[in-house]
This record gives sequence, C-alpha cells and structure tokens, in this order.
Amino acid sequence: MVLFEFDSSRHNSEHIETIDEIRPAIPWLYFLAGPRVEEKAERWALEVADLLTRHGAGNRRLAVDRCDPWGAEKLKARGIQLFDAQPLMEQARLIKSVQEIASHRVSMDVCDLAIARMCASLVPGITENQLWSIMHGTNVAQGGEWAESRLLNSGPRTNPWFQDASDKLIAAGEMVCFDTDMVGPGGYLSDISRSFICPARRRRRPSATCWTSPRSKSVSISTCCARGCRFASSPRAAGRCPGSSSTTAT
Repeated sequence: MVLFEFDSSRHNSEHIETIDEIRPAIPWLYFLAGPRVEEKAERWALEVADLLTRHGAGNRRLAVDRCDPWGAEKLKARGIQLFDAQPLMEQARLIKSVQEIASHRVSMDVCDLAIARMCASLVPGITENQLWSIMHGTNVAQGGEWAESRLLNSGPRTNPWFQDASDKLIAAGEMVCFDTDMVGPGGYLSDISRSFICPARRRRRPSATCWTSPRSKSVSISTCCARGCRFASSPRAAGRCPGSSSTTAT
C-alpha cells in the first residue's frame, strides 16, 4: 500500500503497519495548485500510472472512489480504465472483524451517552442549536470525530423533515426529533433517530423517563408483531406507557 501524504505530515502515518510506502503528495486541487491544476494533475497521473505498471501485472483497470475531472482525464490519457470503487468498498464493509465490532460498540456507547445528555437537557427555552451542540460536544469530548448532519427540529419544524437545527426556542409540549448521523471514535458511524417531548419543567430522573419506558415499550410491541397482524392493533396490544393514564406508545 502506498500513501500519498503532505511532506510535513508523514509522522501521522509512519506508525501504521499496513502502509508499505509513504510518498509526497502532488496537490492538484485548485485550492492548492491554483492555475497550475492541469500541470499538477499531469504529474500526479504519471506517478499513478507508474505504480500501476509496477504492481498491476499488466492490468490497466483502476477503481477510484473520487476523482475530479482533471485527474480522471489525465489517467485516461495514460490508458487507464476507471471504475467506481464505491460498490467494492461497501461490500467489503459488510464483513466486520472482531476488532471492528468492538470499535463500533464504543462508538454506539458514546452515541447513547450523547442522547441521554440531550434528553436530560431538554427544557423549555433551550434552542435547537444548543440542544444539538450537547450531542456534538459529547462526541468530541469522548474522542469522536464529526457529524454528517445537524438534523434536529422541534414543533412545526419537524414537518417537513430534513432541516438543520436552528436558533428556534423549544417550547413545552413540543416534539423534538433528531438524527444523530454521528461519526464517533475510530471513525465509526452511529446513526440513531429519536423523538422526545419537551417537558413542562426539568425532569428529576431523566434516565428513567427517557430510557426505561421506551425500551420496555419497544420490547412489548415487538412481541406483538406477527404475520397478518394489523399495524393499528400492535400499539393497543402493547398497552399503555408506564406512568401514563391514557397515552399509548408507538
């Protein structure tokens, strides 16, 4: 495996045992190359073509996940056939090693912690941005990396869905919906969607109200699901939420 890296950043990858060689990267993005993009892309393509000649055993096919127009054009000019690498990469990700599963569980634990802290902080008057920042801050503080989106909406902003969090104040009784899209520790994505109701005042025991009731209810509902069962009958069969006089969980 050959890694192309900035000269000043070699130390970040020298300890990785799966990398055989680190070469200086030839930056040909406009942000770094300016008007010399085509020239730099030509040099880059020559180096890639040389690697393919040395290690490809005559094979001129190359799978790429992303390649800007100049790079693709210069590679094709060297007789290289380009193929979409994404299907190969996604299929490879289907197979998880023991270490990968353990790492994914760590990421999920961080995500669960972030959601619990958001739930505990959900009070009237907090903004969507403030509430979302609790999740993001928890992820970063626990060694996580970044978030693919900022999907957190409340009240009338929950429909239509897919809006970024805003400075809207969350009011008591409003539904709050979010999708974590959280890239946690190790780069493992933890994607959970949940909806809460903003209480009239701060909860005394947020963990009990946020987790015990929905978890027991989801288990109860799952036992009622069977082939031929009508959708509307499942919540009724599951019964009412603990501590509630009339509301049925779905």
